[in-house]
Amino acid sequence: MPSTLLLAALKVLILAGGGSAEDNHHSHKAHVDALLALLADRGVPAADVALFWADGADPAPDRAVLPDDPLTDLWRVEGTRLDSDLSPEPLLENTTFEAGRFADPVRPAKRASLQAWLTEVGPTLGPDDTLLVAVTDHGEPDPTGGNETSISLWGEQWTVSEMAADLAPVPQSARVVLWMSQCFSGGFADLHRTRPNLCGAFAAHPDRPAFGCYPELAARSDVGHFRRMVDALDRHGTLAAAHDEVLLTDDTPDTPHLTSDVMLFEALDGLAAARGAEVSRLLDARLPTAVDAGGWRLLARLSARYGLGAPRSYGDALALIDRLDRARYALGVWGEAWRAADLNARRRLAEPLLRVLRPARDRGERRKQQARAIAAMGELIAAEPEVQVRIARVRAPVDRAAALLTRIDVQEAAAIRAAYLFTRLVGPGPLSAGERERYADLRACESAPLWPPAAEPSPVLAPAQLPPASRIEGEVEALRPGWLGVTYRDAPRHRGAVVDRFEPGSPALASSLAVGDRILEVDGWTLRRPGGFREAALLAIPGARAALRVRRAKRRRKGTEEIPLTVAPMPLPPRPPVVGQPVPVMRLEPLDDGPLPAVGEGRPALLFFWEPACKPCAEALPALAVWSEAYDTPVVAITDAPAASVRRFVRRQGSRFGFPVALDPAGEAARLLAVERRPVFALVGPGGVLLDEGEGYVDRIPLREPAPAAPPPDGAPSD
Repeated sequence: MPSTLLLAALKVLILAGGGSAEDNHHSHKAHVDALLALLADRGVPAADVALFWADGADPAPDRAVLPDDPLTDLWRVEGTRLDSDLSPEPLLENTTFEAGRFADPVRPAKRASLQAWLTEVGPTLGPDDTLLVAVTDHGEPDPTGGNETSISLWGEQWTVSEMAADLAPVPQSARVVLWMSQCFSGGFADLHRTRPNLCGAFAAHPDRPAFGCYPELAARSDVGHFRRMVDALDRHGTLAAAHDEVLLTDDTPDTPHLTSDVMLFEALDGLAAARGAEVSRLLDARLPTAVDAGGWRLLARLSARYGLGAPRSYGDALALIDRLDRARYALGVWGEAWRAADLNARRRLAEPLLRVLRPARDRGERRKQQARAIAAMGELIAAEPEVQVRIARVRAPVDRAAALLTRIDVQEAAAIRAAYLFTRLVGPGPLSAGERERYADLRACESAPLWPPAAEPSPVLAPAQLPPASRIEGEVEALRPGWLGVTYRDAPRHRGAVVDRFEPGSPALASSLAVGDRILEVDGWTLRRPGGFREAALLAIPGARAALRVRRAKRRRKGTEEIPLTVAPMPLPPRPPVVGQPVPVMRLEPLDDGPLPAVGEGRPALLFFWEPACKPCAEALPALAVWSEAYDTPVVAITDAPAASVRRFVRRQGSRFGFPVALDPAGEAARLLAVERRPVFALVGPGGVLLDEGEGYVDRIPLREPAPAAPPPDGAPSD
């Protein structure tokens, strides 16, 4: 039976902007439907519920829907041209909602429409009334790295400061409750500074995405912060109690937190800074006196469910987050090596099919062709036993790495939740009287009922318990590939791999192998296909002996030799710097005679990572020249392309390419800065510190305007 007892007037604003039809997940509609059902069951009048959805009542398509019968074994074509050429576009549909559960009509998710509704409804709210703003949507981070994040509306954004201004018609005495599940939603916690009676629950920090933006959510509507909050609010009726349940039930990389969590941590952090101490020391010094039994129990349940072990302090939680972050980095490096080998093998098989399976215009026919491509790839793999074995051997670590990465993401999010709970256990005791009062007000706002709890609540959905996080380093280490340390090129007709150079400290460098030698076999594995040597090296077992069958380059005697060496584990390169950190020393070679501009000495320099085949790189050249002159900043154009092709490209460009070119033959500089695609722009300041970086080019160089140089002291010369 629906409950009709409401404690005070409640107005509900439901927002799902979607951004565009292609980006608007079907799951967002499922979330809205679940909330509408809950509100109806709790007796909230339809006239008090406003729905702002995508394009509103416009009959044009506004939502992407996945097929009901997903194709199996899609991995066979993923990453190949068969995938990009034959995959059908998303099915776009117009969205309709069941009538009678909200005030007609469905309004467009536009700022002007939101402003009009708030202007109309706001003045009707009294001191005991509540405005609930529920958001299931996408979001964008603050481009400057701060808390000015935004919600994706239909073709536009709604920022934190814009929402603050648009809430002005709502009386300060009315309670405003924010329930936000979009990416970077934590920026909106700052709104508590603008109003005395505002609180909220947020899915993610201002610098983190939420699961609501992950592509996986397009196929699943039963996971993530919003869906778990619907269930928990059904059982409890208050934001605070629902949030505490969601800490245990949201088994995604979300980092749920309350406005009071943010306010308390910021205040304690400020207090620690004023005392010249780390906030972790302040918190952990007070934890032994924390007597909140319910808080300790919640922390224990969280730790057990997500395999966190038994963290006893805020510092323990931070240490676990750091360990998981290091494991993620190693997994990313080694997982990418396995994925590259897997993709290389499948791309070769896909090439002949590209000439047979032509893209169709009709969406249904494209889907049939996609299914044919998957089946044909399966037949090609099965037809060559050696290829079948190789793909199976590289696919296993690819799949294992993907599963481990998901687990690391979830356990890291759980450790962040634990860190907030440690802060809550310390409480506001060390703060000033005014700060303690403010914290109490926020907790009261979060704990006040939105509606009565369910008389017979449904069972709590308990996610599967995760394995201990303490095992993660060993599990990641087990995926470390073998390494021989040879940079090579495929021989003509793919008959082996010709040695070009050796990596420092590599097993190959310690052997009798020489530049120009042609490697024909690795442990009996004949190299007949492009990239075969890379696959063989990855699959070699670290610490084991490997035998290379080689045809020498500088010996007249025909025949081959066997060269033994000991396989090493693939080394882990240094982590790429982030803005504010120094850039590692890069070994670059000038394309032609003459020195390269100094990097990290004196004035800033711009590193421009490019390649001749990159169309956006060429398009960026005129703007890059203007940018360089405007900010008096030299540019170093870095590429790992062969010198001959670079010279041809530079000659064709003529005066458009006025920058010194640095060759990065082994791609070392690109790896040090984690450059995967081109173009990439990295601004390096004095001391080699990374000042800014940006990727891609569309009409402008993607860097912030550099700060002007400090004027020279009086009497000092200037240039």
